[in-house]
Amino acid sequence: MSVVGRAALITGAASGLGLSFSRALLEKGYGVSMIDVNRWEGNKQVRILQDTFGRETAIFTQCDVSDGSQLASAFKKAFDHFGRLDVVCNNAGVSSRADWHKTIDINLNAVIHGTFLALEYMSTQRGGHGGLVVNTASFGGLVPMSFEPTYSASKHGVIGFTRSLFRLVDSDGVRVNSLCPSFTDTPMVVEGRKNPDFDKMLEVTGVLSIDEVTRGLLQLIRDEDKSGEVLTVTMKHGLRYERFRYEAAKL
Repeated sequence: MSVVGRAALITGAASGLGLSFSRALLEKGYGVSMIDVNRWEGNKQVRILQDTFGRETAIFTQCDVSDGSQLASAFKKAFDHFGRLDVVCNNAGVSSRADWHKTIDINLNAVIHGTFLALEYMSTQRGGHGGLVVNTASFGGLVPMSFEPTYSASKHGVIGFTRSLFRLVDSDGVRVNSLCPSFTDTPMVVEGRKNPDFDKMLEVTGVLSIDEVTRGLLQLIRDEDKSGEVLTVTMKHGLRYERFRYEAAKL
C-alpha cells in the first residue's frame, strides 16, 4: 500500500540538482526514492529529509546507475515501498575525459535504461498510472563543447532520445521530457572551472543557481501538455522550451 499519494525516483540525488529535486518534490507531497552511488552522503541527506518530512516519505538506495541490475533493483525497491511511481528523474551525470566510457554509460546509457524501467512501472498498458520522466541534459547537448566532446555527445544523445519518445504519452500515458540547464552551481561545475576553456565559457553563459533549475523541474510537472520537449534554463532567457528547425519532421 502506498504511503503517499504520488511517488518519485531521482538518480544522482545525494547532492546538487538531484538533492534539490528531492526536497522540492517532498515539499509537494511526493514520496521520494533517492538513488546515488555515494552511500555515505546519500544516507546522510535522506536522514535530514526524513527528519523534516517523515521517515516513510524518503528512502535512499546506493546504486551505480551504469550497472543495469543495480538500477533495476533500485526501481523495484522504490515501487515496493511506495506502491507506485509517478515521476522519474534520470539525473545522474559525470564528466570524465580520462574515462569517456564511464561518461557515456552514466550520462546516456543509464538515462535510456532508466526511462525504459520507468515505463515498466508507469505505463497505463502495464497497470501503471502514467506519469512523467525527466531526463537531465545540459546546454552542452545543444552546442558543441570542444573541451568536453564526449560529455557533449552524451547530452546531445539524451536530447535526441527524449524527443523521439514524444508519442509515448498517447500509447502509455507517460510524458518524457528533458530539462536542459546551462551551467549550474554544482560540484561538477566547480571541478570544471579547472579547465581554462570551460571557465571562459562560463564568463559568457553565467552560472545558474540550483533553485533556478529546480523551478524547471516543477514547470515540467505542471505542463501536462508537453511530451518530447526540451525545457532550457539559462541566465538570459530563464525557462524556455527549445524550438528545433525540423520540429515538423517528427516521425
